[in-house]
Parts: sequence; structure tokens; C-alpha cells
Amino acid sequence: MTELPKGWAEAAAGAVCDVVGGATPRTDTAAYWGGEIPWVTPDDLSKDRRKLVDGGRRSLTQVGLESCAATLVPAGTVLFTSRAPIGYVAIASRPVATNQGFKSLTPSDALTSDFLYWQLQYLTETIRGLGSGTTFAEVSKKVMATVPLRIAPIAEQERIVTAIEEAFSKLDAGEAGLRVVRQLLKRMRDAILSAAVTGRLVPQDPTDAPAAKLLADLGLEAAEPEGVPELPPSWSWAELGVIAEVVGGVTKDSKRQSDPSFVEVPYLRVANVQRGFLDLETITTIRVAPEKAAQLELQPGDVLFNEGGDRDKLGRGWVWEGQIASCIHQNHVFRARLSGGVEPKLVSIWGNTFGRGWFEDRGKQTTNLASLNLKTLKAFPVPIAPVEEQSRILAEVERQMSFLDACERAVDVGLARSAGLRRSVLKAAFEGQLVPQDPSDEPATVLLERIRAERSAQPVAKRRARQTA
Repeated sequence: MTELPKGWAEAAAGAVCDVVGGATPRTDTAAYWGGEIPWVTPDDLSKDRRKLVDGGRRSLTQVGLESCAATLVPAGTVLFTSRAPIGYVAIASRPVATNQGFKSLTPSDALTSDFLYWQLQYLTETIRGLGSGTTFAEVSKKVMATVPLRIAPIAEQERIVTAIEEAFSKLDAGEAGLRVVRQLLKRMRDAILSAAVTGRLVPQDPTDAPAAKLLADLGLEAAEPEGVPELPPSWSWAELGVIAEVVGGVTKDSKRQSDPSFVEVPYLRVANVQRGFLDLETITTIRVAPEKAAQLELQPGDVLFNEGGDRDKLGRGWVWEGQIASCIHQNHVFRARLSGGVEPKLVSIWGNTFGRGWFEDRGKQTTNLASLNLKTLKAFPVPIAPVEEQSRILAEVERQMSFLDACERAVDVGLARSAGLRRSVLKAAFEGQLVPQDPSDEPATVLLERIRAERSAQPVAKRRARQTA
């Protein structure tokens, strides 16, 4: 930080605050739980990021509080999570206790709770750097007490808090507007894709050969499914198993992974096959028989469908474009290799839009997982547009998606800029540059001296002994 502004002082947190830890009573003792004492955990703050907090999901009885090292901190205490993760901040709006995941600060008269709250928000990254531990980083009570805090005159603290919250209120409104735009863009994207696969995105051309002719030329049978959208007259329906070779993937044979005749190849898992894109950042390899590797090798244009997982993930997928040589797919990923004249991306878009509900309705559910069998996937009804129209649809989808992508990037830039402005506001606040100094304010040094004198005159509090259950 820059040098202290005139009238300000700096002190260790432990010199101007009571640093208080927390604890958890025995969870197997019912008498400790469900009382009138609010009890807060880091998980509670992860779900409620408001400035003021009055409790958490659970509460303690008085005997539960006294059974452990938890402390009832007064209203105005700034709660700061010291592990898992470090850096959630809130102000207790009434007396509360916390678990051991906090090093909370009860400010003396040198600091207002609001000024301390915002300063800890500003110092979060610095405090995270002080954490230590092997399983997860944690800031100890001793370390938290050494964190240097900047102390402005009380009247200036109040002006700073007002200025921060006015600026953040405007940023909140701007970010809320950007998030609304993001949701609207998502709806537009969904609407474009739905229109693309039901004949509503581009006008039909009466000179196009109808899809029925394409199917007839390929010797394929059209379908007449029920419960599907109405299509233009030049379009047709066909089952996926009719217009594509649909197969499952490889099951790992753990006992034969050391077989010298096997070859090692990359393969796609469910996690790689997302809705509308492929996540290829982490690719696993598997050893299989050479003939199995050749049989299951993915080809550009193969449409991938997930077989199992959560129910809302059934059938999600995208098109393989040959990104990785010799890649195959596991048994929980189906691939459909289409007949000529049927555009793979349109089939996949249909699967990710209309197909989402269709697959959910027909998937089988076990205790933990849902699944889709090969017979059901082959029966999936697919709309077929005339070949020439398919090309026009894809060009229009790409044009409109490019525009939406640019809009989403602009939203991301706006949100990033807002986050940067928040950091700048806090930096200016705690360098004394956000509001003007008033020479009539009592200097912080005078206030600190008075507090030190009062503290030195107080008797040392005895530590409460922990009860045993």
C-alpha cells in the first residue's frame, strides 16, 4: 500500500479487534443442537453472500455452546472465513457463534464494523497468502491477529463506507443488467437452434428437392412419429437408426490392460461430451485389441450421444470433427454415423433441443444413474430438411451464433471491467483517495492511544474451560 494519509494510523488486527475462533459441538449429542443460539459455517456464507448475517442453517443450545470452544460474538462482529475457503466476509447482525472455519474480528472503538468489513474484502487476497496447511490452507488466530489494518478517523470511516456502498450499488445495478442480457442471449440462442431444426429459420425454396426424395434415393424409410413438431411439407421424419449406424463404445477390460497385443488409444468419456460442444482438455487413454480400436475409431461427422449419468444429461452431445487421431469412445457414449445428405450438426442440434425432453422421458432410472439404451436411441425421430436447405440453415445458424458470441464477449468484458472497478474503489478507499480528508476529524492516533490506555487498565479475562460430554 501507499504511505498513510494524514490523520490515519496502522495497527495489527489483534491490537484493535478481538480475534475470535469458533468450534463445533459433538454432532451426535442431540442436546447440543436446535436451540436459540445462531451458529454459522463457511457453507452458510457460500449460499448467502449478503453483508449482514443473522445465523446459519443450524443453531446451538446453551449447553452445546458451553460444550466446546465456540464463542458467542456480539452484533457488529465481522465474520471472516479462515479456511475452506479463506475470505468470505459478513457482519453479524445479532450475537452468533461460528464453527472452527472462522477467525472473526470484534472491532474496538477504533473501527466501525462497516469500515472493517470493506477493508477485509480489500485484504482478502493478502490474507489468503498468509494461509498454511497441507490438506487445505488455513489462517491461524495468531496470524490473523498480525494482519495490518489501516485506521482512518471515525468520521472519515463513515464517509468512506458511504462512498464505497454508493459506488458498489451502481456497479451492482450495472452487473444485474448485464446478467439479464446474458439470459436473454441464451434464450435467443435456444430459439435460433429450435427454429433451425423445425424449418422456421430460413425460407423454404420450392425448387429444392424434398427430403422424401433424398430418403428414397438412399433406400431409407421415412417415419411418422407422434408428439413431434409440425414440419414444412418439403421436410420428412426418419428414425436415427434408419439414417445412421448407431453403436456403443468400449468397456474397459481391466484384466487385459497389460496384454502385449493390445494398442493404447485415446478415448472419449461422458465428461468429454457436453451439450453442443466437446471438452477435450483432459483425454484418457485405454488399451484395446487392435480390431476393436479400428472398429470404434471416430470419423469426422460422427454424432455423439451420452448414454448415462444424471437424467438431464441423457442424449446430450455434439459432432466429432477429427480433433484427435485414432480416438475411440467408451461404452457410455454412443456414436451415430450418418448416411450421405444428412447434416450431422443439425442432427446434434435436434438432439440437444427437442431430444433433451424426449430422452429424459424414455431413459431408465436406477438409484443413482439414468441411462439410455441403444434401441431407444435408434428410435429417436429426426427431422430431415432438403439437402440445399440444410446448407442454408447451417450458414444462418453460424451467422447468428457469431453475432450472439460477440454479444456474450461484450457482456463478459463489462462484468470483468466492473470487477476491476470494484478493486479500484477499494484501493482508493484504503489509500485515503476516495473521499476528502477533514482536518477537523480527530486523528486515528489519538483514538488508538485512548483505546490502548483503556485496554491496559482492564483485567485479563479468564479462558473458559471446555466441558466434556
